[in-house]
Amino acid sequence: FNAAATNYASARNAIPMTLSDLGSISVYRGINNPSVNSLYSLGGTIAYAPRQPSPVFGATIGVGFGNFATNRIEGRINTGSLDGFRTLISFTRDATNGWLENSHNQNYNLYLATVKRFNDGASRFFAYLVSNENSGHTPHTVPVPLINAYGSSYQWPSSWAYSNQQDHHTIIITGLSTALTSQVELTSKVYYLGNTYSRLSYANPLEIPETNPNQPYFLPNQPETYAGYNPPINYYDPVALFGSSLNGSKYHLYLNNTSSLGFM
Repeated sequence: FNAAATNYASARNAIPMTLSDLGSISVYRGINNPSVNSLYSLGGTIAYAPRQPSPVFGATIGVGFGNFATNRIEGRINTGSLDGFRTLISFTRDATNGWLENSHNQNYNLYLATVKRFNDGASRFFAYLVSNENSGHTPHTVPVPLINAYGSSYQWPSSWAYSNQQDHHTIIITGLSTALTSQVELTSKVYYLGNTYSRLSYANPLEIPETNPNQPYFLPNQPETYAGYNPPINYYDPVALFGSSLNGSKYHLYLNNTSSLGFM
């Protein structure tokens, strides 16, 4: 597990949002978590403010290119003020082959923000939607002799081993805010967080040390040479289904689906 607050099991490309969705990022110094009390330990807050719609109508479109077949397409539309509602719609697509071999990645991001002020400007309704989808092959550690022989960008050939990640995040936040005084604001919001993640890894049973003496290195997620069939703990019998333990364990599939609904 990655030991982070998400508690995902090696969710390497789990991306809830991108910079296109943010208007500003502020860092506030403060005290640390009570459980962290080492010398010179500092805490604080990182505040991510969503990008706000403009009161003026406008639209932009852009493209960009870079090394390693990197490209970006983005478009943004501000509706201006329509019956008091201001709405921003943004779409971004990023893709790259990566500087490492077999590490291509692409990301699709959709962002929607709408705000309406009322009560002579003292109150506002707001709603935000973020939909982010990422797909790509993640790199793995490679033995130093192979790096020295083939260069720093070397990765295992995809016919030997790969790990493909698919991730989809959805964030919905809506609420009301009212200024009670010039210094005090009352805000209530409802939010939904959803994530669907899958990781499919493959290792060729013909390219592991046990079957290929010319390939002495351990492959990432390589198949097992023993069956591991042990009812009632484990009912999966790779030998019965695929003829051998190696053929029955060359693919690994990890799935994760989470949903959260809250009120603040």
